[in-house]
Amino acid sequence: MRQLISIIALLAFTTINVQSQTYNSPECIRWDPVNEKYLVSNVAGNSDGYILHVDPENDEKTVFATDGLRGPKGMTIYDGVVYVSDINQVEGYQLSDGAQVFHIDVSGSAWLNGITADKDGNLYVGDTDVSKIYKIVPSAGTVTTFVSSGITGVNGVYYDEANNRLIACFWRSNAPLSAIDLETAEVTNLIETPYSNLDGIARDNCGNYYFSSWGTNKVYRTNTDFTEEPVVVEQDLSGPADIFFNTLTQELCVPNFSANTFKRSPVFLPCMQAQLLSPEDGSNDQPSRNLVFSWIAVKHVKSYKLEISLTPVFTEIVLALASGSPELIVENLDVNSTYYWRVSASDGGVFSENSDTFTFTTEESSGVNLQERNESIRVFPNPASDKIGLVWDDLSINVRQIQVLNLMGQVVWQIDMPINNKGFQYIDVNKWPRGLYVIKCVETEDQMIIRRVIIH
Repeated sequence: MRQLISIIALLAFTTINVQSQTYNSPECIRWDPVNEKYLVSNVAGNSDGYILHVDPENDEKTVFATDGLRGPKGMTIYDGVVYVSDINQVEGYQLSDGAQVFHIDVSGSAWLNGITADKDGNLYVGDTDVSKIYKIVPSAGTVTTFVSSGITGVNGVYYDEANNRLIACFWRSNAPLSAIDLETAEVTNLIETPYSNLDGIARDNCGNYYFSSWGTNKVYRTNTDFTEEPVVVEQDLSGPADIFFNTLTQELCVPNFSANTFKRSPVFLPCMQAQLLSPEDGSNDQPSRNLVFSWIAVKHVKSYKLEISLTPVFTEIVLALASGSPELIVENLDVNSTYYWRVSASDGGVFSENSDTFTFTTEESSGVNLQERNESIRVFPNPASDKIGLVWDDLSINVRQIQVLNLMGQVVWQIDMPINNKGFQYIDVNKWPRGLYVIKCVETEDQMIIRRVIIH
C-alpha cells in the first residue's frame, strides 16, 4: 500500500511539473539579468499559477517559482528580486535561486495587476477591479493607497524615472494613457485612444512607448512625449497582455494570454546610430588605397550606407556606398586630403539617424608608389574557419613579410619569410573572431600584394 501511495504521489508530482513547464494563460514577461532568461508569469486559472524561466536560445522552459502563487500577473525586478502581483497579495522571489523572500497582503484589493518599482525600490501596483494604485515599501513591509480616483480600470503601470512619474493604461473602452506624478499623485491624461482594454506598457531604447489592446489584439507605439498618433507594430495577436521591450536585444515581447504563446519580434530603431570605429576620428597618414572603414553593427539592420565627404556638412560627397555588413574597403582616395565620413543604417525601408562624423587625412603619397598584384597570390579556402593557405605560383615574387590586419587596423598575425621561400604559407585561423581581414604580402618597401579573407 505504501508503495502504491508513493507511485500515485510521484505521478501527481510529475503531472504538475510537466503542466508547469508549458504556458498556461501567460500574463507578463520580464528579463532576468542574473540567469539571462525570460520570466513568464502564468495565471493558470487563478489557483495553480507559476512563473517560468524561458531560455532565449532554445525556448526551453523550466519552473522558476510556484510557492505561494495562485494567479500571478504583473512582475517587476528590483535589486535581484522579482516582485509579482497575485490577486490580493504581492510575492517576491530571489533571482539567484528562486527562493521566496517577500510576501505582503494588500487589504481591500481584489485584482492586483500591473506592478512597477521606482529608483528607491518602492512598489506601485494597480488593482483593476477596485481602480486603485497601492504603494508598497518592501523594506518597511507597509502598504498604503497611493491613488484612488481618476484611474478607473487601471491595468499596466510603468515607472518613468526621468519625469518621476508612473505611466498607466486602463482596462475600459476608449482607454487613455495617463501620467501619475509620484510627488503629488496627480493624474494627467497623456493621450486619448479609441482602443479598449489596454493591458501592458513598455518602453524601447529610444524612449518610444508601446501598449497592448485586447480590444483590437494589437500592440501600438507612440513617441516619448505622446504627441504622435499610435501606430500598429504587432497585430493578429490573441489577448496581448503585459508586454515587455528587451533593450539588450531590441525585441518586443508579447505574452498571448488566450493562445498560450510567447511572441518575440525584433524591432529596428531608427534612433540607434552606428558607432564608428576605423579610421579613427582625427587620424592622419591613412592609406589612400584599400582603406578599411568599420563600425559597430546595429541590431536588426539589413543594410548600411557609408558617405565620405570633403566637407563636415556633407555638401561635397565624393562616395556613397552600400554594405550588408559593418565594414567596407574603399579602394581609391586622393592622397594628402582630409575627408569626413558617417554611416546610416536601414531595415530595408527606413534609414536611421546618421552616426557621428569622423574625419581623417590620407598619406602624402600613395604608399611610395605601392603596387598591387592581387591576382598573383591565391587565398584558399575563402571564406575559412580553420586554416587558410597563401600560394604564389610565380616564384619571381619574393615575399619578405606577411601581415594580417583586422578591421581596426591591428596586426593579428605576422611572419618574416625566409629568402627564396617555396611560394606558400599556411595560417591557423581557428581562434580568430569572425569577420573580414586584410592580408598584406610585402615584397619591398614600395611594393606589396593585398588580399582579403573572411573568417566565419
